Amino acid sequence: MIIDRGIVVDLVTASLAAAAFTALLAGQPAMASRDQPLATAAHPSCIDSVNRVTLGFPYARGTAAHFCVQGANTATPRVTVAIDNGQFMCPDRGCRLDVRVGHAAPLAFIASEPRAGASNILYVRNGAAFLAHTRAAARFSVGARFFQSGRQNMEFDLSGLASR
Repeated sequence: MIIDRGIVVDLVTASLAAAAFTALLAGQPAMASRDQPLATAAHPSCIDSVNRVTLGFPYARGTAAHFCVQGANTATPRVTVAIDNGQFMCPDRGCRLDVRVGHAAPLAFIASEPRAGASNILYVRNGAAFLAHTRAAARFSVGARFFQSGRQNMEFDLSGLASR
């Protein structure tokens, strides 16, 4: 039996992200809160967007977005942006995320969907550069394309986190 290691890694990562989101919704301490560090090497830390992404039918109430970091203080942190419902539009070659900090012009980053095929999670390809760009910010926005809903912004507030 031959197993593609990339798929296994993505399945494990997707499982960790799903567990992290479940813990977040249940109020478990595995996630970053306003008084916890943004990430450890072992567990991802996530924050919710301050706005909801407006998607068409059947997501009339919109959907929440999540910004997650795993291993923030390592050379290769894993940075993800995810939504509860709906789909990002991200072809195999990658997609563009426009990241705006304050009133500065947005900076483009490339992201990709997991190899396992989930379309509600995007992995930022250069997580270290992404974190360097947003680390000092109190708030930032991430613009992405959504299936049948065009480009929309997800706003994240980092001002209350004790350590970034």
